[in-house]
Amino acid sequence: MQQFIKGNIEETVEYRRRAKDGRTIWAQTVARLYCGPITGNTMCFIYSYDTNDSKIAQEMISNVVNLDYDYLSLVDLANNDYIMYANTEDPTNPIPPLRSSDYEKSVADYARENLVTEDIDRNIRDMSIDNIRKQLADKDSFISYVSLKEKDGSQSRKKLQYSYMDRDHEMVLLSRMDITDIYEREQEQMRELKDANRAKNDFLSQMSHDLRTPMNAIVGLSNLAKDELDDPSAMKKYIDNINEAGQFLLGLVNDCLDMEKLSAKKMKLNETPYIYPQFVNSVCTIIAPLCRKKNIKLIVDNLPEPYYVLIDHIRFEQIFINLLNNSVKYTPEGGNY
Repeated sequence: MQQFIKGNIEETVEYRRRAKDGRTIWAQTVARLYCGPITGNTMCFIYSYDTNDSKIAQEMISNVVNLDYDYLSLVDLANNDYIMYANTEDPTNPIPPLRSSDYEKSVADYARENLVTEDIDRNIRDMSIDNIRKQLADKDSFISYVSLKEKDGSQSRKKLQYSYMDRDHEMVLLSRMDITDIYEREQEQMRELKDANRAKNDFLSQMSHDLRTPMNAIVGLSNLAKDELDDPSAMKKYIDNINEAGQFLLGLVNDCLDMEKLSAKKMKLNETPYIYPQFVNSVCTIIAPLCRKKNIKLIVDNLPEPYYVLIDHIRFEQIFINLLNNSVKYTPEGGNY
């Protein structure tokens, strides 16, 4: 009556009540006051109605207002049922809510029909009521991922997020988002990283082999130089050869330290003018000590006239030194080379 005196003729109360099937649902009771046209007495008309679906939809939308989702489900853990609201791009043509009185059976049936084989059992376990209770026992939400089979034969990646909307009544909000684009980008980045690591490992493996040859040459030339301490001319020749081998070795070491080259799938060439006699001298400086060690006769035929080529001399020498090193390795002792 006090509300009526103040001019308020209607009062609405929203509350939750227990339904006959044991579920907890939302309801509204409206009390409307009016004056009887004949008697003039103040009368009150009271009616109640079920607002569960609209209330749930409203709360779910408020929880995920900025979420790009495939669907939202409200799972009643206590009663093993759920209601699902599918997203639609056309708000004027909404998809009716989907209900199920057996949540876990619906999850298992859907998984076996739509998920890729390797995700079926794991997804059924992840979405089980026992697991949801366990995961949400001490945290606000948890996430799982699944891959779905599409009608065109492709696969899509989905992110499932679970969180309590009403912990006291064990009402869980489950949302599913499509993350296929993000997942594919991550997979591509992982493939690129693996390729880069593989290229780096191959490069270092090759370099460890290539570094041994000039190192062996330097050791061999150093031993020869010891025997010529009384001959300055011979000593100078060996020192020059050691320097030549050292320069070649330095070029290889610089390649090892260049991380851009390690990550690339091919070497970047550094082309400079290169004269044939310089090539012969560099290669022989490295190979000759290896030949002496096996008593192999090294024969070199010079071209009549020197000529220049534009080439990466480190790479060029590296190729020939590897070939000649293998030749020395498989040429019998005392042979011609």
